[in-house]
Amino acid sequence: MLNFVKKLGGVIIMQQQQVVNPIIRNRRGRTAAILLAFFFGGIGAEWFYLGCAGRGILSLPFCWTFIPAFIAVIHIISLLCMSSDHFDRKYNM
Repeated sequence: MLNFVKKLGGVIIMQQQQVVNPIIRNRRGRTAAILLAFFFGGIGAEWFYLGCAGRGILSLPFCWTFIPAFIAVIHIISLLCMSSDHFDRKYNM
């Protein structure tokens, strides 16, 4: 939000204007994240897609233990229960 003051006929009016970022970023989709977690969750692919590369890299050396696959199942459930607004605030900002 950008606040600015405008003087109109001796009366000071304070207005707020929304600043729009000119850079358009690619939005991450919840459906794509769920599908990546379902098919490639054992190697942490959904973390790379969601911008959490550290978690994805941490999943790679442990993929042979199936621990990332169990975490992916939990992540799928959390993504299914998450509202679209919460997903956007968490992964698209």
